[in-house]
Amino acid sequence: LTFETTENLPVDIQLVGLDGSLVKALYSGTAYAGQNKFSFNKANLATGTYILQVLSTNEEIAHEKIVIQ
Repeated sequence: LTFETTENLPVDIQLVGLDGSLVKALYSGTAYAGQNKFSFNKANLATGTYILQVLSTNEEIAHEKIVIQ
């Protein structure tokens, strides 16, 4: 997942199911001004469709759909 911010922001990156339920909290920290890249190990995920969300102050600033087969 690549996303861009215009300033340093506190962010939470989480994996959620299509029903909105939290599957796993992946990162809580700072996204720095400019382009940010995030990747994670998908090996332990069950088959299904997920949404990778980037939140800052409870507002979604980026998301990506992930399908595990």
